[in-house]
Amino acid sequence: MKRLLLRATLLLVTVSSVLADTPAKIAEDYRKASAAALVKVNETLEKATVPLIAALVKAGDTAGAEELQQQLKAKLAGEPVLKPQASAANIFKLYDAARVKALDSAQKAAVARIEAMLNGKEGGSLEVVAELGKVRAEINAGGGVAAAAPASPFPMHWSYHLKPERQVDNGFMDMKPDGTLVLGNVNDSTPGRWSATSRANVLSVILEGEKGGETCEMRIYGNEAELVRPVGTRYLKARAEPGAARAENDAGKGAAATLSPMPPQWTYHATERPDGSVGPAHGELHFHPDGTVSINDLANPKIPHTGLWKANSKGDRLTLTVEGFGQWKMELKGSTGTLDRPEAASPDHVWGMRYLRVKAPKA
Repeated sequence: MKRLLLRATLLLVTVSSVLADTPAKIAEDYRKASAAALVKVNETLEKATVPLIAALVKAGDTAGAEELQQQLKAKLAGEPVLKPQASAANIFKLYDAARVKALDSAQKAAVARIEAMLNGKEGGSLEVVAELGKVRAEINAGGGVAAAAPASPFPMHWSYHLKPERQVDNGFMDMKPDGTLVLGNVNDSTPGRWSATSRANVLSVILEGEKGGETCEMRIYGNEAELVRPVGTRYLKARAEPGAARAENDAGKGAAATLSPMPPQWTYHATERPDGSVGPAHGELHFHPDGTVSINDLANPKIPHTGLWKANSKGDRLTLTVEGFGQWKMELKGSTGTLDRPEAASPDHVWGMRYLRVKAPKA
């Protein structure tokens, strides 16, 4: 028995020596693992963005289409896009979250191997340590936990309120470590910038609206804040970081964050002709990554302006819950789709069917 144990021990020592880690081996394995992990996520991003590029081309905005195409290439290569086109901003945000999740396992495995080498006899070699530093820098550049931005001393995600009681939610403000932000509500969103001031709890905020920049002051008091705007003071309350989307898995076990492959803005129409063209738009649907949807119905102003949406795991079938009207079913096929609204049934439209098209962004 002792001889068998000795042989097993020697075999383990031999295998360990043959399979001894090196910086080059860790880098090679990480590149293979990260490339494999990103295949599905990158394919989903491309499928979600190409219809937006096509919409720009159709609208005659070739410059915008070229710009978005370059931004897509940068995203697929893991490079930052500081000012994404408005039509793709939500999709890129969802992709960033999905990319972090996809790379997590590969990064943790590589980092663990680096730390094991640093803690072993190889950690005494300056040359090896320098090479391991290069590998770690490559992992950090890939995004994810290892490259996460330093924790902010204040919340970065806020709900937006008109009154100090902060009971009615009138929108949101999401800030990013790079100094950019988005102030939005159910119908629109405004980009902006923020920067620190000489006072630790006060930030300078500039909102970049169509009529020029609006300079504001943000006063932070823990998990609450005031945004002093020229139109009056608005009130903020810290909220959890918004999820990528609300999605139901195939087993129906609830919601889970996922990258939705659909464009965020659609028009809907009452008629669709045999050649695939549609009649005049009757309204618009604007989907937000926090699981809410803005509904602008031109034919029926009684419809609430907001609702909730959930997607299946593929992102091609959605359920919209609209207060007072129950559930609407939405089915997508690329840049087209259908919206089944039972309450809108009429002799001409028996099942209340509406026909969807990706909304072309403003030039």
